[in-house]
Amino acid sequence: MSPSRKGAATEHAAETHGDRLGEDRLGEEHPTEEQEWLSDRIDSWVETYKKSMLTPAVLHLVARHQPTGITTILTELTRRTGWQITERGLYRTIKRLQDSGLLASTDTSAPRTGAKRKELSLTTLGRAFLSGVAENLIELPAAEIQAPEPQDSHVE
Repeated sequence: MSPSRKGAATEHAAETHGDRLGEDRLGEEHPTEEQEWLSDRIDSWVETYKKSMLTPAVLHLVARHQPTGITTILTELTRRTGWQITERGLYRTIKRLQDSGLLASTDTSAPRTGAKRKELSLTTLGRAFLSGVAENLIELPAAEIQAPEPQDSHVE
């Protein structure tokens, strides 16, 4: 998790639940057990989200820039999302999308060097798949989320 997001999650947990961060001898802050749990849950969710959204994100970028090369996809993906995707991971995803019939590739030669490279474009099936995914996405508002007040667990 990025330090800023982890810090924000920790601060949010502290504000929401009234917890205070403990300090060690050197005055460094340490998250509570609940804050660590929350941070781990957020990390896990974000990784699942990235894996789930990589396919539609790649298809969207190919649709927008087609025909396009893998370098363009990697650059745009990083610029738009901030995600650090390895070339190897992106190549695996693109190979899977090609094997599924969602992407087509054409071998071309680079203009000045003549080096071989692949240009990617969406297939008809890829356009239909991307359209179906887009119809089912939701957008969450960026508003502050208010946590409910903690309730006592005992009944009087």
